[in-house]
Amino acid sequence: GAEVQSVEVLPVGQGRQAGLLHEDVERLKAKVRRQHLALCRMASFVRVEGYPEVQGALEEIVRSGWDSLTWDGNHSLLHEVAKAVDDPGVVELVALLATDVERRDDAGKRPVDYARERDDEGVASLLERLANGDGGSCRRRQNSSCSSLPEGPLGLSRAPSASP
Repeated sequence: GAEVQSVEVLPVGQGRQAGLLHEDVERLKAKVRRQHLALCRMASFVRVEGYPEVQGALEEIVRSGWDSLTWDGNHSLLHEVAKAVDDPGVVELVALLATDVERRDDAGKRPVDYARERDDEGVASLLERLANGDGGSCRRRQNSSCSSLPEGPLGLSRAPSASP
């Protein structure tokens, strides 16, 4: 005969809630796909002058995701950038792509620790703000401009932001 599978009966209202949750998840997946496509298209316009290794790593991250690159010593691109890059705009760009701005390497150091070692307070304070939940200049709701990022390679400048 036919096998009877166990069926869970949800209390009234929970089935509807589960359906709405599923719809929300599907909408979020579609939004993430669109944003990733936009990021991939924008990546061709990003130029990190003077840091060709950062440029190559960023291109790979945009194509394949942050965790697609493996580094010796449990480093990430953000650790490397915090060690060597003086431009806060470049550091912010990399940090916004990072999956964990507080990640410790095998030496127990976070990216902010490397910035402090070379006495770069601008980069260190930027990394601290991002670690504390400030999503960076592009994510601030009251100011949607990317104020710390340099002008684009096409020479386009940002519109001045309106004061609140």
